[in-house]
Amino acid sequence: MNLLQMLALEIPLAIALVAVCDRLVRVRREAARAARLVTVLWIPIVVVLPALGLSAARGGDLSMGSFAAISVGPLIAAIAAPLLIVGGRWWKIDQWHADDRIPLAWPAVGVLLLCLAVAGRVPEFIMIVTFAVGAVLLWMETLPRAGESHGGEGSGWAILAVLLAGGMAAVGAQSTAGWPLMLVVLGTAGLIVWRTSLHLGRRRAIVSTGWAAMLGPVIAIGLLGQQGLQATLLNTFGTDISFVGYRTVGGLEMLLLPGVLLLFVCGLIAGWARWSDLRGRLAAMLMVGLGVFSIAVMMSGLGP
Repeated sequence: MNLLQMLALEIPLAIALVAVCDRLVRVRREAARAARLVTVLWIPIVVVLPALGLSAARGGDLSMGSFAAISVGPLIAAIAAPLLIVGGRWWKIDQWHADDRIPLAWPAVGVLLLCLAVAGRVPEFIMIVTFAVGAVLLWMETLPRAGESHGGEGSGWAILAVLLAGGMAAVGAQSTAGWPLMLVVLGTAGLIVWRTSLHLGRRRAIVSTGWAAMLGPVIAIGLLGQQGLQATLLNTFGTDISFVGYRTVGGLEMLLLPGVLLLFVCGLIAGWARWSDLRGRLAAMLMVGLGVFSIAVMMSGLGP
């Protein structure tokens, strides 16, 4: 699939996804489990899911496309979270309070990414383990709390949003386009975060970007692990033996970037309410600059 064909399919899907997400956050603004699921699960998933089309690794070293798919969530958070925080100070609404706490799942996944980066090369089944750890951390956040009930309006919109995001990922996987696909993914994510902040407030939009930063690497790494698991099953039950032992994936040193970005986002959100205005704004702008620079470098590596 060439560039024009990809854009002809991706752009309408992206527009439809933004419209559906706008409707989703409108109908689930009530303070209940349904609204919390939108913040911590549905919006983060549809923000990072289209980026999976960038992943093209089939074993061996981590490809640039897979690295981009893993990094999209932290990159979005590194740009959106500082702008949302600074914007809250400008308009004096939805400020991140000093008593607000970030979920420990965010820095936990950040540290896990740094551990993989230090290892450099690991067996592919470790990717499945990493995905399982992240999935359990997310599942713990979605459990009903005291006074909350299951269900609620908007389930159909959530399912439709996931299908549209999956469609974008499927189209991207069939395309040879690199940075244009990355640009569409980032633009779509930015619009979704913007609409979320308008309807749910900047504080909940910040939480959504944090969960996207945590969930993006987990899902993309799980996809790499699934590819290794599939190869292992074929090697075990097939008639031909294609490899002996455990297949490994290398080049994980690149995971240093998403890991550090995720930890930086956690540090900025946790420290913003405790810093002076000057220090907070300086840290926020530096993080935005780092995110923009990282995106530019990544796009140049992806190629046309």
